Formats: sequence, structure tokens, C-alpha cells
Amino acid sequence: MVPDVRGATQADAIAELESSGFRVLVTKSKTNEVPPGTVVKQSPIAGVKAKNGSTVTITVAEAAPAPSPTPTTPPTTAPPTTP
Repeated sequence: MVPDVRGATQADAIAELESSGFRVLVTKSKTNEVPPGTVVKQSPIAGVKAKNGSTVTITVAEAAPAPSPTPTTPPTTAPPTTP
């Protein structure tokens, strides 16, 4: 049966799956919902009977790019001048 590795680190998930007789394919997904390097999805899902040597695909969180800062716009009117 496929073990549940969601929430594990990539290294721990690979070690667990390989020790259970599976090959591992890693894909990445940009997200800020979980720490980078955390398994967020797996296929087949946990508990499914799968043959020894079959491949389990894990999706690992990758940090999403930080939002770009909002550019500041310089004032469009000239400051008042004093005579």
C-alpha cells in the first residue's frame, strides 16, 4: 500500500516511499501555504494498493515569488513657489 507522505519533507517522503518499494517522481508547485520542501500532494493517494517498483509522484512546495512592491508615483503637480 502507498504510504501517506503529505506534509513530510521531500527527503523524508522519498526515503519512506523507496523503503516501501516504490520509485519516486518529484514535481514542484509554487505556494506560500506550506514551508518550501513540504509534500503537498501525492499520486496515487495514500492507502492505494500499488505494485512494488511502481512510481509515486509527489508534489513539493516551492516558495512562490514575493509580490512586486507597488511603485510610488511622483507628485504630478509642482510644489508652490514663493516670490
